[in-house]
This record gives sequence, C-alpha cells and structure tokens, in this order.
Amino acid sequence: MTDDDLQGRFDALDDVDIPPWRDRAAERLAAPATSPGVGSRSSLPMLAAAIAVVVALIAAGVLLTGDDDEGAVVVDDGGPSAPSAPIPVDDRLLVCPPVLLDISGLDGQPTLAPPILAPEQAEPYVLTFQRDGVDVLLSYPGPFVRTADLPPNETVALSDGRSARLEFRSSTTADVPSPTGDTCSGFWISVPGDARDAVLAIADQVAIRVPEGSTVVPDVVGLGPLDAQDAIARAGLVPAPIEPFQFEPVEPVAAQSPSSGTEVAIGSDVDLVYEPPPSTTAPPVLGDPDVVVPIPDEPIVCPYARVEIDDEMTSPPRVAYGTTLEWDQPDGYLARFQWPGPDVANGNFRDLTIDGRPARMYDGGDGQNLVYDTGLTDGPCRFVEVSVYGGPSIEERERRAEALATDGISFPPTPDEGPPDVVGMSVAAAVDTLARAGFFPDWGARPTLPGEGDLPLGGPESPDETVTGQNHDGDGVVTLTTD
Repeated sequence: MTDDDLQGRFDALDDVDIPPWRDRAAERLAAPATSPGVGSRSSLPMLAAAIAVVVALIAAGVLLTGDDDEGAVVVDDGGPSAPSAPIPVDDRLLVCPPVLLDISGLDGQPTLAPPILAPEQAEPYVLTFQRDGVDVLLSYPGPFVRTADLPPNETVALSDGRSARLEFRSSTTADVPSPTGDTCSGFWISVPGDARDAVLAIADQVAIRVPEGSTVVPDVVGLGPLDAQDAIARAGLVPAPIEPFQFEPVEPVAAQSPSSGTEVAIGSDVDLVYEPPPSTTAPPVLGDPDVVVPIPDEPIVCPYARVEIDDEMTSPPRVAYGTTLEWDQPDGYLARFQWPGPDVANGNFRDLTIDGRPARMYDGGDGQNLVYDTGLTDGPCRFVEVSVYGGPSIEERERRAEALATDGISFPPTPDEGPPDVVGMSVAAAVDTLARAGFFPDWGARPTLPGEGDLPLGGPESPDETVTGQNHDGDGVVTLTTD
C-alpha cells in the first residue's frame, strides 16, 4: 500500500457518521465514578488534594493513576529515581492505558498530537515532542494502518533486546512490536527525514511496563466496544483488542471479566463478551424467489439477469462500485462478483482451471481475486471475476473464491423471447439494452487473461458507432455490425 493509498483510506473514513450510541455512552462515561482514571474533571480544591496525595505516594514509591485538571496521568518509571513527566490525556478515545507507557527517559515533555482520524473513531494514542528542533511522533499502540503492507527495510535490536522494525520514507519510522503480539505492548516512533540513529535512540528511551499498584475494573456492560475499551484504558487496564477499521458493531458489551468493582493489578487484561446479533431466520440463499440479483443502474455490458448465486449469505446481494455485486458471508467474509473481467493486478498469480477452462487467482492486497473463463461466449463477457475479502485467512478466502467459481455462480438459459431490436442505436446503447434483456452482446472485442507483466485489463469499452445490423446465434449471443 502506497502513502497515497493510505491517505485515501483515511480520507474515506472521514465520512463515517457518529453513531447514535455515542451521546449516551459519553453521558455515562462523564458521570462521577470511583474507579481510578475513570471520571469527570476535578475541581480546584479536589485537584490540590489529589496532588498532595500523589506527591506523598510517589515519595513512598507507589504509583497512582488519575485525571488532574489538565487530564494528565502520572507514570512511575519503575525505579528509585523521580517519576517521568506526566503523559497528557484528552477526551479522545483511548485504546491502550497511558499508565503503561514509560517515557521517563525522554528529555522533553510530550504533548498531544492532532488526531489523524475523527475523535469518534478508534485511533492510536499519539504524542509529539521536540528532539533537536524537529517534531517526533510517538504512537501508542502502533497505528492500525501502517504505511505499507511490506517487509521492513531493516530490523534492529534495541539495547535491551527488543526489536525495532525500521522503514525509510519521508520519515524514519521505528515500529517496536510486542513479542507476544498483545495490543498494548508495542509503540511506533517517527522522525522526519533520514534519522536512523535518532529514531533508535528514542525507541531505546520508551518502554511498556506494568507498574505496581492496583485499580478497580469499571462497569462497561451495555457500552459499545469503543467506549468500553476507552473506559477500561482510562482505568489503567488493557481492553480486549478491536479489529482495524471495525469501528462500532451494533452489539453492546453483554459481559466482562473480571466483573466491575473488582480490584486488580494495573495493566491487567479485561475480556469483553458482546451480545449476539438479533436472531434471524436462516441466511438467504439465491434460488429463493424472494432473493434476486440486483441489476446495476449504470450502463452494463454483460447480462446480470443471467447470473444466479448459490451461497450462504448474511445480507442480500447489493450493487457496489458501479456494476459490481457484493454480499456478506458468515464469519466476517465479503464476496464480490464483477462482470466483465478480467481486472487483474500484476504479481502473485496462481494459474488453475475451472471446469477445464483457464483461471487465475491473484492477491488483490486485502482480498483474493479469481478471474475465470465462463465458456459462455468468446466475446466481451467471456471472463468474470469473483473476489473474497475479510476473515483471518488467505487460504480460506481463496477456497471460498474457488468454490463460488466452481459451484456457486451459474448462468440460467437464454430467455425464451428473442433479443430486442438495437439497429440504429450506438454500440454503447445497444450493448446496455441487450445485456438488460439477458443477452450477450458481441461487437468484436476479444478479452484474454493477461500474462505476468501485462497491464491490468478491465471490461472492454463499447464504442459510439451506430449499429447497422444484428444477428442472434441462438445461444444468447447477439453479434453487432457497424459501418
């Protein structure tokens, strides 16, 4: 994924609406609470008393988490020296507890960086500070979306044995992941320009540590996943992780472990169980007379009326991306059907056969795409493409795509009535008219599967020339002639 692609995904997220649960959850989280780190802002007398308690506890080597009037969380560095500077905390959603982030080795006091995404969305916790006159970004945890799904340019061992994954672009980035893959045990440092030594030195000065002390588990039953995680993080605890870009399922938290009010060690995990979605009848399967394939409104080239899909669905099929059909499958998978094809990107090809005809599986970045020969015509509608997105497994995406191509997509017979008269129309209008009537238009275009290194192919464009004749061969193909 290029930087432009990444920015495009971020820009698309700007259109995400604030869901209605947001106001209710905000009122609940703003209510007074007894859990450390969860509650409303203190008044000045309470602030003075709190500061006195913090000073006393720090002197005794004990850590306390809590919001002051500036929303700061005090962090012990785990040693006998003075504590690190407070880490600023604001009202944006937190994913991980700042109390676990040890910045005692940094020279300057960090401030909150402007949000990359809108505040109602799950963004990494981002701090910024100055180092040698340049702005340094510290993201905790590492961004859900990194600059590229590519191997790092370099992997370097830090002084304490941790590893940093370095990437060099307009900035030098060190991604310090958790050895165990835990959500809140890694971070990300970015310094502008070619700054390998600087970024490694800073990464050495930041650590994720579990401080001593205990806190009380807040009550998050009934909250949506993001607000539940926010409340847990503000209490100094580690919430169950969320999926990237899966901002807010409808289902609220149904149960939590440990239960609310339980006193646990700071940094403990809190598991969340969500309510199941409302019970429904069995997922629709096409072939049911109540479920039909929608016909795109945009000009079409090939007859979507000739498509039948036999697949388990959790949503009816819908039109997306112009003339692409898509539907949701169980287990978080999304299936798509595009006709015509092929629209094949370069790289990661795997050739195979579908019913003895050529096909090609390729990696589309976030989905597995299968382009195959239908055998229905040698014209523009020869190839179709099925794609499967989502889920945790590339192998399962490929298996589902191949199953759809083999048994899940079929094409009913030619309509009983003859084709409409399209003589005198432009080829583009004639093609659209014939496709909507269930026929295969053929004006001489002959798509083929591209070879490796070829440019991607899309559906053949139909010209504006006037149709002077048409011939139906009886198999649903209507050949067009022009002057």
